[in-house]
Amino acid sequence: MKPNYFADKELNKLPCGVVVFENHAPWKILHANELYYKEFSNDNLNTINIYEEDLPSLNSLAPRLAHGEASANLLYRAYNKPGEDKRIVMSASKYGDNAFLGVLWDATDRAKMIEEVEHEKEKFAMALCNSKNVVFEHNFKKGMQVFYIPNTTNNTVETIKKQSDNLTIPVDAVHPNYRDFFLANILNPKEKMLAAKLKLPNDIDYKWYRVTRQFEFENGELVRVFGVMVDIDDEKKQEAERRREAELDPTLKIYYRNAAVKKIESYLKNNTDRRDYALYVMDIDNFKNINDSFGHLYGDTVIEMVAHVLKDINPEFSIPGRYGGDEFFIFVYSANIDEIKDIADKILMKMLEVKLPDGSRVTSSIGIVPGELFIDEPQYKLMFEKADKALYAAKKNGKAQYQIYNSDMDESSGRAIDYEIDDENSSELMESKDLMKVFLELSSAAKSSEDAIYSIIKYITAKFDFDWMQVMQVNSKDDLITIRYEWSRDSEFHNNAGKSGYYVHSDIMKFRHYFEKNPIFDVTPENTKGFSLKFQREFDKNKDYNIIYISDTTADDNFYMFTCIRFDKSNSWTEEELEGLNVASKIMTMFIAQSGKESEREKELQKELDFDKKTGLYNIDRFYVQLGRLRKLAVENDDDIMIFHIDFGNMVDFNLKFGYRAGDDMLSEFGRLLRLGSNDERSIAMHINGTDMFYSAFRIKKGDKKIARKYEKEFKLFCERMNNERPGAKLVLRTGVYIIPNGEDGGTGFDKAFLAKKNVKDRDRTFFKWYDGEFELYK
Repeated sequence: MKPNYFADKELNKLPCGVVVFENHAPWKILHANELYYKEFSNDNLNTINIYEEDLPSLNSLAPRLAHGEASANLLYRAYNKPGEDKRIVMSASKYGDNAFLGVLWDATDRAKMIEEVEHEKEKFAMALCNSKNVVFEHNFKKGMQVFYIPNTTNNTVETIKKQSDNLTIPVDAVHPNYRDFFLANILNPKEKMLAAKLKLPNDIDYKWYRVTRQFEFENGELVRVFGVMVDIDDEKKQEAERRREAELDPTLKIYYRNAAVKKIESYLKNNTDRRDYALYVMDIDNFKNINDSFGHLYGDTVIEMVAHVLKDINPEFSIPGRYGGDEFFIFVYSANIDEIKDIADKILMKMLEVKLPDGSRVTSSIGIVPGELFIDEPQYKLMFEKADKALYAAKKNGKAQYQIYNSDMDESSGRAIDYEIDDENSSELMESKDLMKVFLELSSAAKSSEDAIYSIIKYITAKFDFDWMQVMQVNSKDDLITIRYEWSRDSEFHNNAGKSGYYVHSDIMKFRHYFEKNPIFDVTPENTKGFSLKFQREFDKNKDYNIIYISDTTADDNFYMFTCIRFDKSNSWTEEELEGLNVASKIMTMFIAQSGKESEREKELQKELDFDKKTGLYNIDRFYVQLGRLRKLAVENDDDIMIFHIDFGNMVDFNLKFGYRAGDDMLSEFGRLLRLGSNDERSIAMHINGTDMFYSAFRIKKGDKKIARKYEKEFKLFCERMNNERPGAKLVLRTGVYIIPNGEDGGTGFDKAFLAKKNVKDRDRTFFKWYDGEFELYK
């Protein structure tokens, strides 16, 4: 049959399909224009080209138009090439008594887009429900905020919309302990991440959430905030459990000294009106003789028995701890003076049950200070001093007894236990000019080497009256700078200790050569001239402060650089202060070098933290450190840095169809592919744990894009292989590519690489897309 065109030739030239067909089945075509026969008929010249399942839509035309509608719109599927069926929109109206006139448009792309949006919404809902996270958005232009809250019981997402000019979190949703800080900083870009207890819809009680936000600005004005509230309640509970385990001696099952002291101090602070408690300090009589006579293993057994006695003496209302060696202490609350004495008698009696191999008994001496002796609020250290004096009296009076503190004991200068004195705040120590002596005193009183260094830093900042100190370890061989310690008087200060970064070799050597001649580097235009852009930004960031750098470059490849900052720029440094700080930095260098010796196990643990276990690639923190090193090499060799932002398409479907283990295996295999091409001098790669996202960075010669072509082929082959091995899988790899210009930070570069792939319309294929659009590998 031949096409039956309209007699009116103008109708045949219309830019849309036009067809006249009979108003009943089989919907015979009477006339149609050229575009209809070309685009919509699929060589079906006799009747309307429509899927059989969609025929009811044509059957509905007659009754719809009979009830007064001038026209009716239909959406139906039309046959086309296999696998390329079309979606047609027809606007139909009456055409005489026995026919309809239809005007047609191809809606295939729009329908696919709608389906993709619906599919993405389903995946979003599924991912959100599986993660238990809450997503929120506030559009300041529209004055609209939206919260997407998962309901894990039925795998749905509740959408809550609210008109508001400002992003508001309901006050009652934030736990009172965290309310002021959280609400004050929810729109503060400087606070990268917030953590607080929140009670959101569908939450039975307050839970811990970690909140991250992305801020969008236009002309310096905040226009949009997008954020995620990550449920970390289980993580916090596990952290609390780990902390509890870290507080307890695993053998004795009582608290380590520091943990017990903190708990006692917390109780005293939160119960200032109470005095119904007591602190007991005790040791084992003649313990040295036990070790000498029966050996240290038996001595350890006796220690365990004593710990067991203290743990069980009043388990619900006590804090038992081991001070060290054979010295113990126990804080008992909810006890009057009679109960305090009864507890002491029980301890002494229980101790007598411990027999030695020769049949003799183990005894102990106890010193007690009741809370009721204090008129003012008692402090732990003062309580301990008084309890120790009572213990000294018990031992002096014949041992195997307890003594309750009284004021007459103050006449004795003896100590039963060599306990710590809080020298950090003593005026005599603060006024001492012998820095070595001061540092040694502070170190001996500290609980750990790290506490010792921070005690020294606090002392130095107080003595020389400045506000912020940073201790950096500079590796002049690898050009790596690590912040070892950092402290500030500012209550909102964020401690960056532990962070590392690679710098241009010439910058490191400028500092080194300067410090070989002068111990103090003053930030002046003359001194900062010639530094790279990265360090110029550091200098500029602190331009409103009075800042100096101090160093003693005595080590071979490593030296320590001390940054001393006064927030008040007008408060200049005196010659005497600079001379004192120079001496202090030399002594601190010695202390830090001694405390910083890592054990082999610590190095192994750090190595485990640096790499993602699933893929063997770097974790995100270590990756950015390595990226700094790679960029440093690029600057020195006049190279470019090319970065990939990679993720998998259809990963959710893959996991649901083949299982999460198969998904993890696939990600591990892809990680191996990236790892084979990484050598740290030219390329690095990372995997973001818990996602299907990867980053790669390459140091390349200027304008050389061969590496991108190589990986485009390998990624395509990888997906083909995965899909062939698992029929029905539709994995694709989507890669955004960007070259970071000198001076732009890596985070911005990866954002641009992400935007490049985000703007690709057809995302159900493997592609490489460049941010600037000038070079697209896959078409």
